[in-house]
Amino acid sequence: MVSVVDVVIPVRTDSENARVITQASINSLRQSAPPQIDFNVVVCEQVKDAPLYSQVNKTLHYDFEFNFNKVLNYGASHCSNRYIMFANDDLLYTWNFIVHLFVAAQGGYKSLSPSDPRIDKPSDEMYVEGYGIGKELKGWCIFCDRAMYDSIGGFDERVKFWYSDDLYAEQLKKAGVMHARVANSYVIHFGSTTINKQPRELRREYMRNQKEIFMKIKKEYYG
Repeated sequence: MVSVVDVVIPVRTDSENARVITQASINSLRQSAPPQIDFNVVVCEQVKDAPLYSQVNKTLHYDFEFNFNKVLNYGASHCSNRYIMFANDDLLYTWNFIVHLFVAAQGGYKSLSPSDPRIDKPSDEMYVEGYGIGKELKGWCIFCDRAMYDSIGGFDERVKFWYSDDLYAEQLKKAGVMHARVANSYVIHFGSTTINKQPRELRREYMRNQKEIFMKIKKEYYG
């Protein structure tokens, strides 16, 4: 029996370079899968007239202003499998990475991230628990139990881009859900330059200006 994992990928295909990077990432995702696991790949495309990607199950376009967590939630609303993964469009997946995430989820973890072998030091622990952004919790790849995701109301959409993963960490803490990084699940994050190509004022709005908003929301969670 084949298990299907939903994969939501937000993209902005505004150049040939962006298209090549995204397609290479999708290709590596498909190539990484063992026979017992398949992916339902849902791409959330910001550019309406962009060419479609191959090896994708569904392409969604949205007409609201870009908000990272809102885009992820929109993609998730078109998915229905037990496990769902939210992934950036600039990742290189290694063979069987998904198996180790899947096993961890079967063992009881409801929120997980893979490891980046270029950054994460080898660990004696198979599952490194914590909410450290970029450490245990990789905002560029989150694998979770769909029932848990629904129970916290999806991703909080009150920040636009930066601090989206910080906000998710606060949601998990509030709900008493432990996150873990799986030490032997390897995915390489190259880091997209899409945001860096945007006008300075827009970059400021989506990045640095979000800290104050996040801090206010964090206080709401804990009173």
